[in-house]
Amino acid sequence: MNREEELDPDAIWPELREEDPVLARTTLKEIIDALARLSTTERSRVLRTVSTYYGHQEATEPIEQPPRSTELRPGVRREPQFTGKRELSPKEFLLEKAPHTQVDRVACLAYYLTHYEDIESFKTAEISKVNTEAAQPKFANAAQAVRDAIRRGLIVGAAKKGTRQISALGEQYVDALPDRAAANATLATQKPRGTKRKTSKKKSTRAREKSE
Repeated sequence: MNREEELDPDAIWPELREEDPVLARTTLKEIIDALARLSTTERSRVLRTVSTYYGHQEATEPIEQPPRSTELRPGVRREPQFTGKRELSPKEFLLEKAPHTQVDRVACLAYYLTHYEDIESFKTAEISKVNTEAAQPKFANAAQAVRDAIRRGLIVGAAKKGTRQISALGEQYVDALPDRAAANATLATQKPRGTKRKTSKKKSTRAREKSE
């Protein structure tokens, strides 16, 4: 039953009964039935026109709607308001990101721990644990996979001794997945380690050759 069918003319305007109750009730019902057939926009336009014609602008005030219930329907999951990210299980997250390598998977798992489980610093054992929860293949060597992710700049050391955390580069990399081209583009901005030292060594060698 819609809102218009539930309206009782006596409950809305009891003063109508003081003059010609039959005519007033009949007219009101006809108006309500006619307006019910219109869209919200058309109904508002008609009400404004009629109100202007009769000089009753207050009639255009919208009827206050009851507050919407915040109770969740069965099977509907509320979006987390504090992080702005959807609630996902580790398995769902890994399926969405589709990592191709073990290094990719370490970065994705570190990202998940940080943003979905509020674990900003972690040990290798925690990476292995969430990897199992995500129903992913077991790491051949979890510690080595983490070290490889560190070399790529996706994981860095944390404040607490023996723990790691995802780097800013790692977050950008995972955010770009599953678009591998975009993800690899984030890595292109990182300068390879040791470049400066090698360059200096070459310059020193050239300087010695010239002096000889």
